Amino acid sequence: MVKYYSPQVTKLQNGKYKYSIRYRDPSFEGIHKKSITISKNTTFARTNAEKVVKKKIEEQLSQYSYTPITFDELGEKMIDLWEKNGISYKTKRGYRSTLNNINKTFGKMLVSQATAVQINRYINDLLYKSNLSNSTAHVYFNVFSQIFSYAKQFGYAKTNIMEDVKVNYKDEKAKKRYRVENWYLTDDEIKIILDKCTEKNRPEYADLFLWMCLTGMRIGEACAIQIKNIHIENETYYVDITGTMISVVGQGEVKQHATKTEKSYRTISLPEQAVQIFQLHSKNKEPDDFLFTSKNSKTSTYVINSRTAEAFLRRIRPYTNINKKVTSHIFRHTHVSKLAELGFPLDYISKRVGHESEGITRQIYLHVTEQAQKTYDSKIKKFKF
Repeated sequence: MVKYYSPQVTKLQNGKYKYSIRYRDPSFEGIHKKSITISKNTTFARTNAEKVVKKKIEEQLSQYSYTPITFDELGEKMIDLWEKNGISYKTKRGYRSTLNNINKTFGKMLVSQATAVQINRYINDLLYKSNLSNSTAHVYFNVFSQIFSYAKQFGYAKTNIMEDVKVNYKDEKAKKRYRVENWYLTDDEIKIILDKCTEKNRPEYADLFLWMCLTGMRIGEACAIQIKNIHIENETYYVDITGTMISVVGQGEVKQHATKTEKSYRTISLPEQAVQIFQLHSKNKEPDDFLFTSKNSKTSTYVINSRTAEAFLRRIRPYTNINKKVTSHIFRHTHVSKLAELGFPLDYISKRVGHESEGITRQIYLHVTEQAQKTYDSKIKKFKF
């Protein structure tokens, strides 16, 4: 809503008068002013002048007017847009969580009144006061960028202030080095985990985790494999990765027929050990049945999902004495490290695991091949004819 300030009448050198009205509107920062020249400083002249000036102001505002909206209100519009854009349920859930955190600070503020300095300070505090990772801070930056892009596009803000926002990322080289060295399991460590699964009378988890080591699938992808997704051609078994298992409020476990990225849609060949797992778990199942299931009673069967798998790993982790962050994702990275160790090329591995970029794959690949290089370096010392 436009706020008008008291008119000002200034006498000019030519004997006429300048009639001015200052005004403020939520669509821009600061106070603006419009004026016209009148011949006489009378009540009648000032009344007419006020009508003319305000009409000019309205015309001006109609060219660049912006609808005031709070971060809370715009957030609801963003969620609706994500729904219409077909963003995956899991990604949308993550965006919503980030948006909720942002609105704890900015919720009642008008989007048009936010400044780049405020956003810079907020993200900087996430990094250095809350000690969040660079990747998490980047998610916040991404959501802020979507907010202000939407606001500018649909008339809720004059400019996209994110052009002046810069994330001062932390130096995480040492952290990344440590992570890449502990991102995958050795053969002995894999055996320890699989044996613990068997000890706990959960062989289905042992087979699921081994399947991930053999295929490089994400946990959601592995849980979403159906019997019909596996086929044989020229004596080679293949699996079509066409979706991921997600938990939907009110629906339980649902196969989302969308993978994490476009490159995650893929067909890969199965090693003989994975074929044996398939043959074991596909017995007496229909094409639409899921490969990995578990019984919670003699008659009831349920689909394994990432939540139950992670919960089981947390239970057995203290008994493994493995000094690594053992989550389901480590089995996927173990697949990458094993292929690198066996000499498979980087581009083949990246396509097999469905990485949109080779970032993580490359880090593991280079680390493993670097270790192999050191072995060769020691052997070359004794090389002779």
